[in-house]
Amino acid sequence: DLVSTARVVNGVASDGVTQVVVNVTGTLPGENLSLEIVDSGLASAAGGQASGDGGLATLGSSAFQASPLTFRADGGGNAFALYKAPVDFVNTLSDSTSASRTLDLHLSSFDDPTFTADCEITVVRPLVMLIHGLWSSSGATWGTFTPLVNDHRFEVVYGDYNVLPFGGVFASIPFWD
Repeated sequence: DLVSTARVVNGVASDGVTQVVVNVTGTLPGENLSLEIVDSGLASAAGGQASGDGGLATLGSSAFQASPLTFRADGGGNAFALYKAPVDFVNTLSDSTSASRTLDLHLSSFDDPTFTADCEITVVRPLVMLIHGLWSSSGATWGTFTPLVNDHRFEVVYGDYNVLPFGGVFASIPFWD
């Protein structure tokens, strides 16, 4: 039931918490599958797998593991796995200067060696929110924080306490007991 209401995503923030359901369709009923995380930047490394690429688990499990993950399709030819975002964004030296990096989920079948598929996942740096105090402004507090505001790896957006969110507050009725 959840598949019909799911939203397709192509990426995750490297927060170590985000989980994405990987939905595999078109397999044979009961087909034995393997899902592997391949870091595109490490394609020349052995298997392309790095420790900071996140983890995989079967649906309903909380035991995430490094790839590959072995799982099985259901009677309708559908299979599901979980991908968990990496804890840290930087995995190689070149990642330290990047705003995002790409991983590849490689699917293969033990039962039919010709059945393979690949899906790219973009991993981005996690959101960091800096909130200034009440008696200051975002520009005055963070505008001169040049290590952050001049860094191309981060998108910096200022909030302002003087601007009402969502068009304003229409009613505020406190509840007194």
